[in-house]
Amino acid sequence: MAHKRILIVGGVAGGATCAARLRRLCENCEIIIFEMGSYVSFANCGLPYFIGDVIVEEEKLLVATPELFKNRFNIKVCTDTEVLSIDKANKTLEVRDLATGQNRVERYDALVLSTGASAVWPDINGINLPGIYALRTIPDSREIRAALENMTRAVVMGVGYLGLELAENLSKRGVKVTVLQSSNQVMPALDMEMAAFVAKHLEQHGIECRLNSHVSSFQQNSDQTLTVNLTSGERITTEAVMVSIGVKPRAQLAALAGLELGQHGGIRVNETMQTSDPHIWAVGDVVEVRNFITNEWQLCPLAGPANRQGRLAAADIVSKEVTGAISLMPYRGVQGTTVCGIFGLTVATTGVNEKALKAASFTHYEKVYLHPGNHVGYYPGAKPIHI
Repeated sequence: MAHKRILIVGGVAGGATCAARLRRLCENCEIIIFEMGSYVSFANCGLPYFIGDVIVEEEKLLVATPELFKNRFNIKVCTDTEVLSIDKANKTLEVRDLATGQNRVERYDALVLSTGASAVWPDINGINLPGIYALRTIPDSREIRAALENMTRAVVMGVGYLGLELAENLSKRGVKVTVLQSSNQVMPALDMEMAAFVAKHLEQHGIECRLNSHVSSFQQNSDQTLTVNLTSGERITTEAVMVSIGVKPRAQLAALAGLELGQHGGIRVNETMQTSDPHIWAVGDVVEVRNFITNEWQLCPLAGPANRQGRLAAADIVSKEVTGAISLMPYRGVQGTTVCGIFGLTVATTGVNEKALKAASFTHYEKVYLHPGNHVGYYPGAKPIHI
C-alpha cells in the first residue's frame, strides 16, 4: 500500500474509532489525531454517573489514552492542540500547540473532521453567573462534583436523557432537584403517552417536574445562592443550575474552510461520510445525516452512530485514497436508538415519535400502546412494561 498521511481532528467516539479502523485497514498509513482537549477518548455518557459517585475513579471514564493509541496502533495523538484552519487547495492544516502557543502547518492526504458538539447556552440574562453549569467534558464533571460539597438544591434546565441522568445522580447525592422543561412533557423524544409515565416516576422519587416553564433571568444573591426567575413570575432559589437544553455542532472549522453545511448547522456528508471536498470526511456529532424513516436531514449526537460513521469513513478513505477501489458501504441513516435508566426505570426509544411524523407530513401510520408485564402475573416481582 502507498504511504498516505491521514489527519483526524477530534477524538472521543467518531474520531477515535475512525483512527483505530484506519490502522487495521492500512498498516503503512501515517495517522495523527489532533484533540483540543486533554483527553482523546472518554465516555461522555458516564459523566453524570461520575458526578453521582456511581463511577468513583475518574480514570474509568477514559476509553483510550494517547499511550494506548501509540503502543497498540502506532497512532500519534496530539492533545491540547487546536486546529485553526484548513487549506483545501494545498491540503494542509494550521495547528496550534496550546501548551506552547506555537503554530505549525501539517500536510494531509485525507482529513477527517470529528469536532463534535458543544452545549447550547440560552441567551438569558445572568447565564454566565457562577454556579451555572453545562456538562460535556471531564473537567465539567469535575467542577460540578466539587460544587456538591455546598449544594443542597439544584435546578436542571432541560429533561432529555442527560438532564434526567443528572437529576437522578444529583438526587442520590442528597440534592433536592427541580427540573424545568419549556414544553409540556419530559423527554421530548418520547410520545406524550410514554413521557407521562416517566414524569410520574420522577415525582415518585422526589424530583419536582415543572413543565411549560420558561426562565426569564438568573440573579446571584448576597449569600451566593441563585434565583431562577420564570416568565410566570415564580422564583426558585437554588445553589446550582445545570443547563441541559441540547447541543450544537462545532462546525466553525468546516465553515471557515468553505465546506457545505446543512440546515441544522452540521457538516453535510454523503453516504460514505465524505464532505463537499473529496479529500475531507466528517463523522459524529458535527455532521447531519438522513433519518432512516423520514429521510430528512437531522443531527444525531449519539456515540453509536458516531462509531459506525467512523468505521465507514475509514473504509472509504482507504478504498479511495490508498487502494483505488470504490467503497460499497453506504450509510443508510439513523434511527436514533437510545436507552436510559432513571431510578431503576429503563426507558428506550427508536425511530421517530408521532410529532416527528406529523412534521414530516406522514399521514399513514398507526399508534398502538401496550402495557404487558415483563413476566406472567403470578411470577414474583412481575412489573408492567409500557410499549
